[in-house]
Amino acid sequence: MKRLARALFASVFLSVMLAALLSLAPVLSKHGSGSLPVFRVEQPMHLTEGTLVDFLSRQSMNMRLHHVEWERNSLTLDLSTTRLTNERYREMYLLIQRTLTQTDNVESVRLTVYDASPATPAPLMTVRATRGDLRKSPAVQQESERSYQQYLERFFEVKRY
Repeated sequence: MKRLARALFASVFLSVMLAALLSLAPVLSKHGSGSLPVFRVEQPMHLTEGTLVDFLSRQSMNMRLHHVEWERNSLTLDLSTTRLTNERYREMYLLIQRTLTQTDNVESVRLTVYDASPATPAPLMTVRATRGDLRKSPAVQQESERSYQQYLERFFEVKRY
């Protein structure tokens, strides 16, 4: 009987120790790798005058940024480019999309694109988008037959000069 009690105690003790060691494994692996979980939920940024530079510096843009205004939940950006290619339209769409989805307080975005070629830059176009416009538009992947220019013109307010 004593032998059975000792064997039962030893098996319970080993099981508890093994469970305790396994519960430490995720903590130990997180310290060593320095990586983040794949499905990490990223909180939207609250845009202010203090966080505006950080937010814009994280955006990949080939167009040159000339002027920025942040006023009453509205962001205005003046950009310049030598030519309006599909890549530039894609860049504008992504900038609008990221601004409206990665922030919690931007309600509208206005992009004015200027011609960088002449000595005095002339406006080429202005695109204005609101959070509601983005909600109404389908994902770009569903609209793959359209160019980014057509996509911008269909779902956002576009003015050409």
